[in-house]
Amino acid sequence: YNINDYFSTVAEPLGQDGVTKKDWLLSAFALETYWLKGELWSLLQIQQWHVFNYDHNLRSMGKLQERDEWVFLLGFSKDFKFTDDRLGVNWTSAFVDDGSGLQRYQIKYTISDYLSCWVRYWGFYGRSDDRYGMFKDRDQIEFVLTYEF
Repeated sequence: YNINDYFSTVAEPLGQDGVTKKDWLLSAFALETYWLKGELWSLLQIQQWHVFNYDHNLRSMGKLQERDEWVFLLGFSKDFKFTDDRLGVNWTSAFVDDGSGLQRYQIKYTISDYLSCWVRYWGFYGRSDDRYGMFKDRDQIEFVLTYEF
């Protein structure tokens, strides 16, 4: 539960800051398990966002903020035993009830106990005024090297 979070609004008079405070709630239900004797991990998650004292002038990330929004996440991850579980792949997909979504693909390699690297691709789809659709021409590729101590 978030209290007094800022939302952009088009209802502010000229000379004002263009934001208003609203309370909102994020609730989620998730099922997470391993399959094939622990070799494949899967996730199914359903999220629901609700804005209290909603009005139709709220904007979020340049689009109309809905009173209620549903997000469905599905993910799978697999580490490969022939690499001593150093090499892993991951696929995550998110679908929003506005028709937009994202796909994320990742390949990760653990070099040592402290060092790992991965390549991750983010693909977006939907209409230009949707949560993720506004990024559909902005797919991303990440190259990451991490050192943990």
